[in-house]
Amino acid sequence: MISKDSQWCDKAIGELDIPKDMLIAMVIRDGGTVIPNGQTVLKENDKVVIVQAIKKYIGIKKQINK
Repeated sequence: MISKDSQWCDKAIGELDIPKDMLIAMVIRDGGTVIPNGQTVLKENDKVVIVQAIKKYIGIKKQINK
């Protein structure tokens, strides 16, 4: 979940420093779903569905929670 203190909060997906092999496949917001693109802005309390190789997941989780 995106917290208000997250580096990702209030940023467009295209602005994020994420690996090229990572895909934000879906955003769950206010009980609905959003199929995101580079202009989708992540908001506080959004849940993101990430598709990526498992060994890189831990580093991304740390980045989201900073």
